[in-house]
Amino acid sequence: MQQIINFLSSNQGGITIFIVIIAGIWQYWRYIKEWNFKNYHKLIKELSQSDTPNENIRLDRQVAVVYELRNYPRYFAVSKRILQGWIKERKDIRTELNRLYDEMNLSIKFMDKNLIKRWWVKLIKNKQ
Repeated sequence: MQQIINFLSSNQGGITIFIVIIAGIWQYWRYIKEWNFKNYHKLIKELSQSDTPNENIRLDRQVAVVYELRNYPRYFAVSKRILQGWIKERKDIRTELNRLYDEMNLSIKFMDKNLIKRWWVKLIKNKQ
């Protein structure tokens, strides 16, 4: 026990720095988690609601939102269900929204890949 007390008293500065670093990492992780939560829900809102009442959502905006959902792997399971439900519910207007549905299917395929395959796809696209 005396050795522990001696170690702690002789290394107070290092221990303090270590605790501060751990606390900083913890706060940063919580901040990123909250930031991702807010941005993800904002994307889902932009996919399904117009900013202006009684105005249709722009197709290009929806395509971009669907593409951006790929950047939130924590939410892949729910994103896939949302996109699959969207496709299933709106079969009757498919011809008007082919680009959107194509992007939805591409995003679902991307989300189905494992982490290594997703990294590989991003690496190849960045080289082009």
